[in-house]
Amino acid sequence: PDCKIVRILSNPNGSVARLVNEVEGNTSSGSTGSNEMVLSKHVPVEVRIYEKSGAGMEWHSDDILFDPAQVEVVLTVENSSDCVTMWEDVIKGSDTAKRVEVETCENSAILIKAGGARHRVAPLRNGRRVILKFVFIKDGATFIVGAEKHINQFAAS
Repeated sequence: PDCKIVRILSNPNGSVARLVNEVEGNTSSGSTGSNEMVLSKHVPVEVRIYEKSGAGMEWHSDDILFDPAQVEVVLTVENSSDCVTMWEDVIKGSDTAKRVEVETCENSAILIKAGGARHRVAPLRNGRRVILKFVFIKDGATFIVGAEKHINQFAAS
């Protein structure tokens, strides 16, 4: 859809696109090329509000929807909650992972490669957490057949 938030997030010169491209090793941000990461038009930008006691998300890895795999971005808009985001950081050269946890603050972003690190959001006990979740893909990435079932799993019913 053509809305202000989508226009801001999809701007190749905007801070979010530049951040994703920097993290992904693309230094030519601003001029769309075959290696450039762009906001996916297939996956809608989601607003998630955690305000009910127990709201959170169990351990999981994000489903791969594109070839090559997409980068999922979680942008914290508001957070007065006691929720923590956790992920498993695999130690190079071993089969073990170190658990990392962080309390996300407003205007912070977490980037997660689909199919990569297992992560979770601990259940809320107090406060409120509002996030935007969206997907960046390599320009020209192929949508995987059958992946559409994963796109709307958190859509309002």
